[in-house]
Amino acid sequence: MKQQVKYYMAVILSAGLFMGAAVAKDHGSWVVGPTFVYHQGIGHFQAELRADISNASKPSYQLHITEMQSYWRFLDSAIDYQGNRLRFTSTDTARGEDIVLRLSRDTIEKSSGGLKINTYGKRGKKLFILPSLYVEGFLTKVDNHTKN
Repeated sequence: MKQQVKYYMAVILSAGLFMGAAVAKDHGSWVVGPTFVYHQGIGHFQAELRADISNASKPSYQLHITEMQSYWRFLDSAIDYQGNRLRFTSTDTARGEDIVLRLSRDTIEKSSGGLKINTYGKRGKKLFILPSLYVEGFLTKVDNHTKN
């Protein structure tokens, strides 16, 4: 019998700390999903969902992606599964291209087949997918923390 595994791993980080690095905000608390790594060909990407729960009645959500390839795509746009353009910031680092996308709760909840984000740049496009069980586990963890 195949066992279904849910991703409930997430941590609360306060005072603006995120994985040992300073977050843009210097206040509030964050629920951070585990890093999801997906290998493709000669490169891979890492992604994690984050929620700023300092305002428990209206958390804000982000998807942080680091793409590590043999070449950069110079990403300049991102689109969700419904074709909506997403706001994001992009940073080139020694590790690759980092992007942080702002997402609505609605966009995350409606990703029943996994959270799918299409990105486009000067040197190609890329589809990033987070598995649906990861997304469900993350939202459950956020809900548990915002109800308290």
